[in-house]
Amino acid sequence: VSKRIVSLALAANSYIVLGDLTGIRQRAKGKGKRLNRIVSSMPYHRLTKMIEYKATLVGIPLITTSEACTSKTCHICGCEGRRKTQGLFICPHCGEYNADLNGAINIAKKFERSLGYMPLDGAACEPALNHAEESMEAPS
Repeated sequence: VSKRIVSLALAANSYIVLGDLTGIRQRAKGKGKRLNRIVSSMPYHRLTKMIEYKATLVGIPLITTSEACTSKTCHICGCEGRRKTQGLFICPHCGEYNADLNGAINIAKKFERSLGYMPLDGAACEPALNHAEESMEAPS
């Protein structure tokens, strides 16, 4: 898994952004035996360290960011939705999405906003005029 993540980032000449999972086991306690068992059996730290090690070898920056609200916010419209099941996110306006994909897209968008990038899909605002398009227009 870590090798695939790093190779995809390398091919895309991109960053790797991971959600900060510090304290996830403590937050899962008291939420049911099944969830506690699932969360406790996942090797988060080991996977993160393997990704970090392999990314460093090839010069890919690795960033961790808070996951706050990323799993309950629609990646398209920003509306608060709900998870019908562990793997299904439902937005009242946009429909159903894979919950993990929705959260991952929100983490990526959160990181882009931290760099000053604006959304390109027009979901939150009208797309900005591209400087290349602007310079191609004839002066009036």
